[in-house]
Amino acid sequence: EGRRAIHFDDATRKKMRDYVNRGGTLWGSACHGSDAFADAFREEMKAVFPGRPLVTLAPDHPLFRCTNAVETVKYSGGRPDGIPVLEGITLGCRTAVVFMPYDLCCAWDSFHVPEVGKCIVGDDAMRLGINMVAYSIAYYNLGKFLSQRRPIETDDPGLLGDFVYAQV
Repeated sequence: EGRRAIHFDDATRKKMRDYVNRGGTLWGSACHGSDAFADAFREEMKAVFPGRPLVTLAPDHPLFRCTNAVETVKYSGGRPDGIPVLEGITLGCRTAVVFMPYDLCCAWDSFHVPEVGKCIVGDDAMRLGINMVAYSIAYYNLGKFLSQRRPIETDDPGLLGDFVYAQV
């Protein structure tokens, strides 16, 4: 979570990429909807995962339904209430990076939501947060499984490196 622009060095980017590739999930939150943090986070994720930009998650994404059905949310900061806005990077078949351009953390912190700023407020933020935790835990084992390399064992050195297709 942050308000100011962030910048990671290459070693930190590699650690983040390795963590996600081993099954972990990264969450980013723009505190009070900070545009400076949001823009910098999006740029950093482009550097961590080249060719995979953050995209707005579709309203039918499992993050909005896995534990609580969250179809609309209440916003502060003058945005009309509506569908929740989260961004993500999908690796394989799981969303491994989740970015909150509208702050949820203020509501998680004793429901304190500032009058200014771009936030999702109240129970909506809590229900969405529960979904995020459930989704991350549920997909951890899948991400970990998919990150493993599995060698094909053979006694025939002539088959190493070849793709063998058999129809039975």
